[in-house]
Amino acid sequence: MANAFKDRVFFSILQECYKGTDAIKEIQKRDVGNPYDGIYDPILFKKIDSIGKDFAKNIPPPSLCECSKEQNYFMAQALHYYRSRELDSIAKVELQKFGMYKCK
Repeated sequence: MANAFKDRVFFSILQECYKGTDAIKEIQKRDVGNPYDGIYDPILFKKIDSIGKDFAKNIPPPSLCECSKEQNYFMAQALHYYRSRELDSIAKVELQKFGMYKCK
């Protein structure tokens, strides 16, 4: 279930970064995303989406390219965050709050 949480964060980051473009519409034509593996709570969905949007808004400007104001390493930043221990911890805490994560 933690992967489903992280998947939704990843998609939320991309939606925020590519807002105002057709990028997400094009992706959704072929990719149906993740069925969320048992996450059905609309309140949790809002929380997950806010985590992704907040992350996207705080991506620093690129430092290694002469990019325009609209360009950044959005996909790479989203992937790095997806794989981070920070997001693993956030997923665990949030899923525990909703009774969807059991410690082993």
